[in-house]
Amino acid sequence: VSLRMISDYCIAFPMTGSGSFECGTGRAISIFSPDSSLRLVSDGLQWQTENVRFTNWWQATLNRSSKERVALEFSHPSKVLVTLDFRPSDL
Repeated sequence: VSLRMISDYCIAFPMTGSGSFECGTGRAISIFSPDSSLRLVSDGLQWQTENVRFTNWWQATLNRSSKERVALEFSHPSKVLVTLDFRPSDL
């Protein structure tokens, strides 16, 4: 099931394991995870997440896409919420 929440300010969707998504270059991206043991290896983000210990939910927020497609590799199955800044072309 593909699930997305669209608001005036962002698009939000869950991820439960490794995967990738199209978003366009220069897009504001935030990743929220309640699992402090989760390690994320990213491709396509301006500020890489490898070797970062996310002990607070906000530590993977306010990032930006550096490629058209962003890939996230999870260290183990877990739940995260990804948000992208809203663009009218998303509708």
